Amino acid sequence: SWSESRKRRNKTPGRQWHPTRVPELDGTGLRMDVTVVKSGSNCAVKLKNVLIVVKDIEKAKKFYHDLFGLDVVLDQEGNVILTEGLVLQDEAIWKKYLGKEVVPKNNSCELYFEEKEIEDFAEKLEKQYPEIYYVNRLITHSWGQKVIRFYDLDGNLIEVGTPV
Repeated sequence: SWSESRKRRNKTPGRQWHPTRVPELDGTGLRMDVTVVKSGSNCAVKLKNVLIVVKDIEKAKKFYHDLFGLDVVLDQEGNVILTEGLVLQDEAIWKKYLGKEVVPKNNSCELYFEEKEIEDFAEKLEKQYPEIYYVNRLITHSWGQKVIRFYDLDGNLIEVGTPV
């Protein structure tokens, strides 16, 4: 469980772990789990996860697995941690926690992925999710990077680009 994991971290010699959740208060559905690590006089804040809000956890798990190969690390009561640190949270839980409506397609943040074979990725996206809403189909920037931007099934903005 999440609390068990945090208890184990607190037993690390010479370190004090202080998990802190920092929610966006504008209803975007983005949350970061931040852990402050104190070791002696040094203090470092580390980004641990990025959370996005989804309406249907099962569909979101399939979407992120199909397109990006992300697997489930922990699935617990409307919260799912995927590999690479992406967290999916059920919209009902987020609304209750935040007390505000979720605003899909708000364009205030994006998930960024890199893919060397971006043409193959674009083809896979079109075949597996033909209903996807594109911000821009595959383009090439002036500096040579190819990118594609689209919304996931819940209106979270995603960019996939070739490595720079």
